[in-house]
Amino acid sequence: MKPIADAISQAAKKPAGLAIQISAATGPCEPDCSICGGSGWLRPNLPVGHPEFGKLLMCPNGTLLRLPNAERYGLTPDEAHTLDWSDVLDRGNILKAVQAIQLALARQYGWVYLWGDFGQGKTLALKIAVAYTLRNRRFAAYVRMASVVENLRAAFDAQDPSIEAERRLEWWTDLPVLAIDEVDRLRQTAYAAEQQFLLLDRRYEQALRQRAVTLLAANIPPDQLPGYLADRVLDGRFAIVRLAGASARLGMDWDVKG
Repeated sequence: MKPIADAISQAAKKPAGLAIQISAATGPCEPDCSICGGSGWLRPNLPVGHPEFGKLLMCPNGTLLRLPNAERYGLTPDEAHTLDWSDVLDRGNILKAVQAIQLALARQYGWVYLWGDFGQGKTLALKIAVAYTLRNRRFAAYVRMASVVENLRAAFDAQDPSIEAERRLEWWTDLPVLAIDEVDRLRQTAYAAEQQFLLLDRRYEQALRQRAVTLLAANIPPDQLPGYLADRVLDGRFAIVRLAGASARLGMDWDVKG
C-alpha cells in the first residue's frame, strides 16, 4: 500500500507560498489558472490559531482527481469519477447506512460502523463516500485494514524506519475521510494488533476533536471486536448500522456496480 500514503503526503509537502508552484503536468489544476497560476494549491494568510493556519488549500478550480496516480486514493479512475449514491440499490437496510454516512460527511466528523452479511453493499457505500469526498476537493481514501498494516510494515525498508513509520501513521491519521473495509479481517499478530490500535485510537481522537470522519465496515457486530475498538465504536456518539439479507451479488448483471 505504499502508493496511497505517498501520493498525497508528497503533494502536501510542497513549498509554502500564496500559489505554490507545482509542475503544471502534475498539479491538480489547469496550467493557465488565473487564481493559482497552475499550481493547484494556495496558502491563505490566516492568523495563528485559526483551524486552517499553515494548511495548503486546493484552488477552487482544482480537483484531486488530476493529481498523478489519483487512483491511489484506493479507487480506480472510473470509480473516482463516476461512483454516486444513486448506484446504491434500495434493498434491506442499506439506505439507512447511506444516510448515516452522508450525515457524517456533512458534519465532517464522527464514526460510522457498518456490519452484516456478505453482499449487502458495505464496500460500495464506503467507496462512494470516498469518491464523493474527492470530487468535493477533500482528501479521502478507501482501504482494507490489512492493507493499512502492510503499508505501515513497509516502513521497515526505509533508511530511517522509525521516522518513516510515524510519517505513514500520521498520514492515515490526518485524512479528513478514511474508509476502512474488512476491519475485522486482520491476522492478529502482535504487530498488526498494535498498529490497528494506534491508528484507530488516533482516528477516534480526531473524531472527538471534530476533525475527521472514519467509516468502518465488517461482518461482525461491534461487541465482537477487540475490546479497545468495541469500546470506542459503542461509546454512544457514533452510528452503527446492521445490514442483513440475501447477497445482492446473486443474479447481478454487468450493468450493476459493486
